[in-house]
Amino acid sequence: MRNTLLRFDKLLQVQQRCLDAIEYDQARKVLNALRRSRVKQLLVLIFSNIVTIHFTLGHLSNLPLVIMAGLLVLFNAMGMAGTIWQLQVLQQQEHWENLQGSQKRTGLLQTAVLLQSWMIRVLRIRLLALPLYSVYVMIGLAFASWNLATELLVSMAAILLPVGIWLFYKVKYTNLHIKWVAGLVNRAGRKYLPELLGFNPSVSGS
Repeated sequence: MRNTLLRFDKLLQVQQRCLDAIEYDQARKVLNALRRSRVKQLLVLIFSNIVTIHFTLGHLSNLPLVIMAGLLVLFNAMGMAGTIWQLQVLQQQEHWENLQGSQKRTGLLQTAVLLQSWMIRVLRIRLLALPLYSVYVMIGLAFASWNLATELLVSMAAILLPVGIWLFYKVKYTNLHIKWVAGLVNRAGRKYLPELLGFNPSVSGS
């Protein structure tokens, strides 16, 4: 009887380890998907800065455009730094294979909290830069052989400025209960985090 119970206990442990391995593999797939989304975001910001700088160099006589484009490049650079930091956090999770069950769970929780914090920070930076996005409108019209008057460019920025400031102060961790705030943050990458938080290996699993 005792031998039977021991064999049954070992069988349960093997099954639990298999379940842990499956959950861990699913978590890694989510992390890889999140990593790809961060790389895409980084590439978009780099491309945006290249286009903005190239366009601005051809319009150096337009001082308002130069100032706004310079600020936009700066905000994009800040967003790039935040995205690179998120990629570094994701890269550091490679050592999970050496952790035990509950430690893996703790590691995922810590990672999810860190990533959410930085996703919100990067999103707030992008929202604060909203008035400067009128530069993109000017660039787009220029590619279509249309010219946007400097006065209209500044007017668009002035109109968007209070909106950007309001969004900057509205989008934060304490307001995630608001649906549209949560929606914006989810589009910024938070949609991947609930799957990580659902990862729950056994305490004794490896």
